[in-house]
Amino acid sequence: MRRTALLMMTAAWLVAGAPAWAETAVKPPAPALQLVAHNIRNDRGEDVDAALKISTLDIKIDIAGRMAQTTLLVTFANPTEDALEGDFSLALPIGASVTAYALDIDGVMVDGVLQPREQAREAYEEQLRQGVDPGLGEVTGNAFRTRIFPILPGAGRTVRITYIAPLGPDGRFVLPVTTGGEVEKLKLTVTALGMKAAPLVTLAGQAFTRSGEAFVLEREKVSLAGEVAVTGLEPDQPLTLTRHSNGDKFFELIVAAEPAGNYRTRTVRLYWDASRSRATQNVAAEARLVADYVARTAPKSLDLVLFSDGKPTVRHFDSPTPEVILEALSQVQYTGATRFTDLQKAVPGRADICLVVSDGRMTIDSFKPGRWPCRVLTLSSDPEARRDVLRQVSVRNGGAYVDLAELGPEAAMKLLVARGPRAADVFAGDGSLADYTVTPMGDDYYRIVGPLPRGDMLALDDGERVHTFPLHPKQIIEHDGAGVAWGAALIDALGATDTPDADKILATARRYRVATPDVSFIVLETGADYARAGIAPPATAPKALLDDYTLIRDEVATEAARRKAERLEDITDAWESQVLWWESKPLSLGEARREIQKRNRRSDDRNSAMAEMAALPAPAATPPAMEAQSDSDGMVVVTGARRSLHSSVMAKRDASGVREAGEGQIEIETAEWNPDRPYLGALKGVKPGDVAAFRAVFAEQEKANGATPAFYFDMAEWMFRNGFATAAPAVARTALELSDSDITTRIILAGRLLRYGAFDDAIWLDEQVARMTPDKPQAKRNLALAIIAATDARLEAGGLDEDAAADAYLRALVLLCEVVLTPWDDDYDGIELIALMEANHLAAKLKALDVPAGDIAAVLPKQLTALLDVDIRILLEWNTDKTDMDLWVDEPSGERSIYSNPRTLLGGRLSNDMTRGYGPEEYLLRTAPKGVYEVMANVYAADRLDPNGATNIIVHLYRDWGRPTEKEESFVIELKRDQKHEAVTVGKFKRE
Repeated sequence: MRRTALLMMTAAWLVAGAPAWAETAVKPPAPALQLVAHNIRNDRGEDVDAALKISTLDIKIDIAGRMAQTTLLVTFANPTEDALEGDFSLALPIGASVTAYALDIDGVMVDGVLQPREQAREAYEEQLRQGVDPGLGEVTGNAFRTRIFPILPGAGRTVRITYIAPLGPDGRFVLPVTTGGEVEKLKLTVTALGMKAAPLVTLAGQAFTRSGEAFVLEREKVSLAGEVAVTGLEPDQPLTLTRHSNGDKFFELIVAAEPAGNYRTRTVRLYWDASRSRATQNVAAEARLVADYVARTAPKSLDLVLFSDGKPTVRHFDSPTPEVILEALSQVQYTGATRFTDLQKAVPGRADICLVVSDGRMTIDSFKPGRWPCRVLTLSSDPEARRDVLRQVSVRNGGAYVDLAELGPEAAMKLLVARGPRAADVFAGDGSLADYTVTPMGDDYYRIVGPLPRGDMLALDDGERVHTFPLHPKQIIEHDGAGVAWGAALIDALGATDTPDADKILATARRYRVATPDVSFIVLETGADYARAGIAPPATAPKALLDDYTLIRDEVATEAARRKAERLEDITDAWESQVLWWESKPLSLGEARREIQKRNRRSDDRNSAMAEMAALPAPAATPPAMEAQSDSDGMVVVTGARRSLHSSVMAKRDASGVREAGEGQIEIETAEWNPDRPYLGALKGVKPGDVAAFRAVFAEQEKANGATPAFYFDMAEWMFRNGFATAAPAVARTALELSDSDITTRIILAGRLLRYGAFDDAIWLDEQVARMTPDKPQAKRNLALAIIAATDARLEAGGLDEDAAADAYLRALVLLCEVVLTPWDDDYDGIELIALMEANHLAAKLKALDVPAGDIAAVLPKQLTALLDVDIRILLEWNTDKTDMDLWVDEPSGERSIYSNPRTLLGGRLSNDMTRGYGPEEYLLRTAPKGVYEVMANVYAADRLDPNGATNIIVHLYRDWGRPTEKEESFVIELKRDQKHEAVTVGKFKRE
């Protein structure tokens, strides 16, 4: 009666007193099996409606204990005249894990190999460009998606997908089978082993036939709607033993929840995620469920903890009513990134229940689930939530994860109010504690799954008595269910942190055959394709493919070993060449001009465009010639937007053997920063420091423009330049919250935060990028430079002692030397010498801090040690991939330093042309004669439209590089999207 009264009361206040919420539109459910065709010829620019058909669909459901294994064999037909890419998605039940994926290659089913998601995607796209036969299978939210190419005209392709899912608490298994069109041929088979009685199998409008222990349905030309339901599933024993296909044995036990009389909810802490990503989620449904929970449990006190990027805020409520909580949640403003670090410490002391409402995406700062001072329930309405994080936080603290994206309010409420598990331990026959994981199973039970310990007995202590279960080999059923559940739990535990161990996650995923949002299946066509992608094919692949792979793999490995062995030798040769350049004496300014005039006369009959690339006309007003000197006189002037960095450590080091530059100062004329953005124009009337006025404009413009990272980057930059610098990092970090946020977002943000002085966050992001892109040298270099910049600033501010600074610098030196000595892809040739210049620059700082020479030489080989100080050093980087930028420098002699003319008569030296995204490119000039040096960036190949905004050029201009008088000016210039094959002046050096 009490339960009925509470339900009636909840309904009454929801109708009468609920505040107005902006409703999230509810889309009609998509088909459980959905097939879309893409035409690769238009770069997936448009879908080809109904071009592909499901010709055959064979579904097998095998149930053992309380786990169901479902295998779908699907053949697609292409009746069009074009080769198409198939994009097939399959809705998954809650808690499901995809365990197998296979694709037919020349009529043979080839199993997919689990690879890190980005590597699998990259391999798929590379094969796609070559027009061969790749297949990619990915887990996205509660769905599995596979992309297959090519599906040829008049032909078909077949895929096989297997997944494991737990049964529902009522002993039911449900498989949605609604298709978007007619299926030519259908076969559906259901078997259930070890049950007390035969189950009931139903599908709306269809009748199954019994064949031994199997239930079978076969149809032709059928449009499926509804779901296959298997009910009456009750195992004949409380303990189920299974053997995974990898040979490991597992147990599954069901235990009762805590007795009702022992369970009370007096104190509740509601942790509500108020970060920017939540603004587009169904927070109204979450709030209603939380208010309903308050009505059901009637806590004596509730602490509402709002968290996002800054310090959490706490509101305390005594004997809260649903109306009060709903009103408080309706006032939440969603902004900023998400920090989980020490969230459980926001309120001191213990609580009965901590309810965490979040999408689980910690976008900034370190995190580990840890122990909380309460039983933790986690809740999310986001289909793309970080389920591993939310599950781990709850499971480690005796609670449950409630997936509101999949559950209706009633089912979700059952999980929220379910009693916690009894204090239970599982022991082997020898008394040793077994490994296991516990997950909720409805209101009254919990599922315990773990590896089967040695011995002839298993014991369960539920807090009241010890239950013993004899173990017999004949009890073991061949089924992957419990093993997959155990593997998925291990992967959750490994991944629920900001620094997941990718190697362990991949090894665990492969051992138990579990695909995750971060680990995908890939199928390639030939052994050579696998070898060149660095992916081992499945052991079940055809022998010819495996033999081909072994042969090519060995060739690739031999070549890699050769390159690695020769790398130090090659770098040494290149470095010696650079040292010889530094030691050489170039032409004087007068000599160089006369030589340029001779070249111009010889090129009169050549193509005018080619002549312009080779040399520029001499300036109208030619200053007197100046011989190259060992000591530079005069002043260097740089024109451009500005950011200054300076290290006091360089000033401390011994200057013996290094030329001293003149006493001139670098003068800056700051180029106007004025991107053409309407939302920035709206800020023209906001005065520096007027926080209220800024917030009003920002809130209004965010509503219209806050869907892309570019908005937050632009706003943060405006703030940094207009009197709101301290708040700029928080606004910039908001970009991480958006659905368009990607690895480029992280790269851009790390650079911005470094400029804004948010060093810890910048280093954390660079560490994330380096972990995610181990094959890109720029990531390691960026991380090293961020550590150096942070250490420089902290030393100057007195916030770091010299021993700690030396440790940080040594870490950066290790990273730079990895860039130098690792054999990277040929696309990155040239970055090694740039990093080596920076490594030697850093070695000088370490020497100034009295770090022993042996410690430095242990990292930086002696043959690569030489500090090449120069008058002028220019560094050009950019922030978007698939963009080719060129650094040009016009010297006062009239000669242009360009990729086709990298060595100039005055001694200018340009690094290798970097044609892949991010750069860097470098210009060096040891002795700069008088005159103007115009620095330009030429856009050769522009990036695609990027939600992170237009391409930005990051320019670093150095005077007296490597000397105690060194000065650096760093600034950012934005390119307009239509700037291609167009040179942009980014700065000028002037020596008078």
